[in-house]
Amino acid sequence: MRSILFCVTKGNWGGAQKYVYDLSKSLPKSEYTREVLLGEPGVLAEKLRESSIPVKILPELSRDVSPIHDLKVFFKLLKIFWRKRPDIIHLNSSKISGLGALAARLSPVKKIIFTAHGLPHRELWRPSGVRTLIYILSMLTVYLSHITIVTTEADRRDLSRAPFTKKRVRLIPLGTQSVVFLGREEARARLRIKSGKEFILGTIAELHPNKNISEAIKAVASHNRRPVEKIRYVVIGGGELTAELIKLADKEGVSKYIDFMGFIPNAPSLLKAFDGYLMPSVKEAVSYALLEAGLAGLPVVVTPVGGMVDVVKNSYNGIVARNTSSEAIEEALAALMSTPFRSSFAERLRNTVTENYSFEKMLSETIKTYS
Repeated sequence: MRSILFCVTKGNWGGAQKYVYDLSKSLPKSEYTREVLLGEPGVLAEKLRESSIPVKILPELSRDVSPIHDLKVFFKLLKIFWRKRPDIIHLNSSKISGLGALAARLSPVKKIIFTAHGLPHRELWRPSGVRTLIYILSMLTVYLSHITIVTTEADRRDLSRAPFTKKRVRLIPLGTQSVVFLGREEARARLRIKSGKEFILGTIAELHPNKNISEAIKAVASHNRRPVEKIRYVVIGGGELTAELIKLADKEGVSKYIDFMGFIPNAPSLLKAFDGYLMPSVKEAVSYALLEAGLAGLPVVVTPVGGMVDVVKNSYNGIVARNTSSEAIEEALAALMSTPFRSSFAERLRNTVTENYSFEKMLSETIKTYS
């Protein structure tokens, strides 16, 4: 029996957290013992405990970058790794991965796995100097880890350009499990959406700069000023930008067309409430939300970043915007709404997800990295 300690910075319910939860819950119990270390209590900790998976909270980990706090976290991680002596450390998200990889190298851990959920130096909203520093720290994490898992072809190419990394980097596409979807009318009732003449557009995302919801709001506002079919934009998720985005919707004069629903447990079950799905991100790996929208049979609009273009091919199984600006997003939404091939796009996307992004395949390939 081998022991695995999963590490993730935040305890909310984002992509990295779902990844940790799905893997830790699904590993063969006869072969692995599992524990999860995270920086704060939250949805992830609750779900793990419900599944009888041990959880350790390290509160200092959830704080913003700070040399003093980060040094404390490093020494606490070192102490934990020496005391628990896991066979495998599986690191997720940037902060814990950098500190954890160094601490693991100085402890009796046999194997260090790092999953890069999108490379953080692509966060274009950060100053260029900060992004350069983040890139250097990310590469140090890759070199300190025995294996780095990436979920997109773009990330594999990016990391493989550096010296001596080619054999360290493995592409394992994200895999999604089946979702039990509510019917269209029941899902709309849950969201209090009245069926009418509006095009119901949905996004499920943490309200963070990477998700670019501000440009989506501007795109919807611009579209709805025209004498065309109106868009009702339903945003499911909470986060640091909630108040700012509500103010932006009011400023753009589109408040009555945008519903901020906050965090909703099991939000993917509601996807069939929508007529279309939007992923306006400026930085993204492969999103669970995109894969789940595909399984729900929704036509999608995505921006041309990260792994979204691995999944969506323009005018084949969805619409890919020219860039991440509100103008490009508006143009892409108009193209989706006017095309007679929406149902064909949706069916092809469902086939793409089913054939190429299965959870069973991801789990099998990930277990191989542990050997």
